Amino acid sequence: MILFLFGENVFLANRKLQEIIEKYRQKYKSGLNFLKIEASEEGIEELKKVAETISMFGEKKLIIFENPFSLSKTLQEELKNYLSKSPILTSKEVFLVFFHKGDVSKKTSLFNFLLKKSYRKQKFEKLSPIKIFHFIQKEALRFGSRIDKEATQKLIFFYGDDLWQISNEVQKLATYKKNKLITSQDVDSLCVAEINPNIFETIEAISKKEKRKALKLFADHLKKGENELRILAMIVFQFRTMIKLKSLIEKHSTRSVLKLQKLSGLHPFVIKKTLPLLSQFSLEDLKKLYQKLLALDFKIKTGKIDPKLALQMFILSL
Repeated sequence: MILFLFGENVFLANRKLQEIIEKYRQKYKSGLNFLKIEASEEGIEELKKVAETISMFGEKKLIIFENPFSLSKTLQEELKNYLSKSPILTSKEVFLVFFHKGDVSKKTSLFNFLLKKSYRKQKFEKLSPIKIFHFIQKEALRFGSRIDKEATQKLIFFYGDDLWQISNEVQKLATYKKNKLITSQDVDSLCVAEINPNIFETIEAISKKEKRKALKLFADHLKKGENELRILAMIVFQFRTMIKLKSLIEKHSTRSVLKLQKLSGLHPFVIKKTLPLLSQFSLEDLKKLYQKLLALDFKIKTGKIDPKLALQMFILSL
């Protein structure tokens, strides 16, 4: 019996693989009939040998064959020819999982063979911006906690679509809060942001209403692989930060980075980058733009508008 797992979303593909392995180990505790094989010429020979030997203790076998599409075309063809004649295809005594990290070419004969002959197949695609948001919410529940909307957005701002990092951070936050609601303040306290410094240039262009420059910088973010939801989260976070700092400056009559850090809890780097932008806005202007961003965020999350179009509309409306 063949199972086929592949796709660009290595995090979710790997999680599915680990679930399969864990379920197998719970049932067959000896571990003597479980094997991982890395794709190679020797690996193909090892697969043939293991698949055709009688399993110990009458247990079913679980064989993981990793990265089959890293093989040369000749070896892929050899592997396909072997599988097409092998009883593995219909055997209920052998679970053979083909696990490939990353995208694959749909033109190869091995790919089409596995797609057609596998008992189960699953493609793991990169998550859309909306799905990343929901992934974080579900991940918090997975670790026995809950996370509010602002904290979710901040994690996207901090880590983009790096699901490995996001999952680790959510687990850390859930452990810290012990089944309580995870808030934005918790993220600030426990998580270290991986901030793209170019976002400040984008915010500066927005603050100066330089629409053409802002649109170009937005396009540059997309070209570098950042998803629209993270870009929006960074812009929302930055405007929220500007409101917070503007309010503190007016209330305490200070622009001292050290004092503002103590009052706001923000990172000094963020404060230093934000201060020069504040002269472009009144506090009322910042609040109006922030509300506009939140309205766009809601429309994106509810599927009422395309994320890319929403951000372009926001920039053009300045």
